[in-house]
Amino acid sequence: TSVSEELPHLYALADVIVSRGGIGVLSELAALKKAVIVVPLTGVGHDHQLRNAEVLERRGAAELLRQEKLFALPEIVEGLLKDEGKRRTLGVSLHAFFPSDAAGRIAALTLAQMRSMRIES
Repeated sequence: TSVSEELPHLYALADVIVSRGGIGVLSELAALKKAVIVVPLTGVGHDHQLRNAEVLERRGAAELLRQEKLFALPEIVEGLLKDEGKRRTLGVSLHAFFPSDAAGRIAALTLAQMRSMRIES
């Protein structure tokens, strides 16, 4: 088996996850309400990963660890493992940041826009 096949199971088992800051993985972790330490890849894609991590950190939804300070990772992980309340708060805040009903909201907005464009005869 490959890591990609096992990843959902590994996520489910983890109390703390260290991740890059791409929106795809962050939204997956939000659905699972996981505590996340984001180590953004900088210098690519207009630094979108760093911006994602900064927004989440400001909202109390993730821990931001810049790559140049990676030496602090063991201490941050240990702190989170010892603090179940903080892990729970991070996971719940991350979950709340991402709308769980995005498809329904997009459909409703699309239908509303279509209705407003109708020409009455």
